[in-house]
Amino acid sequence: MANSDISIDGLSIEQKIGLMERIWIDLEKQSTDISVPNWHGDVLARRREAVQNGDVEFSDWSEAKKRLQKRHA
Repeated sequence: MANSDISIDGLSIEQKIGLMERIWIDLEKQSTDISVPNWHGDVLARRREAVQNGDVEFSDWSEAKKRLQKRHA
């Protein structure tokens, strides 16, 4: 199937999020085949430092997902 054959325009937000979750699950199965660029480590280090300094807060994925679902309900 060519990329031009895939249309997500008609999907609801919930369907799009569900599709993204299925894609991530599939990618996790192939994670050893994916190389991570060096700049990803740099971004993570800056974010970790910001959390340690108390400059930002974070929540785990399940909490963030619940907030997103409430926002779009």
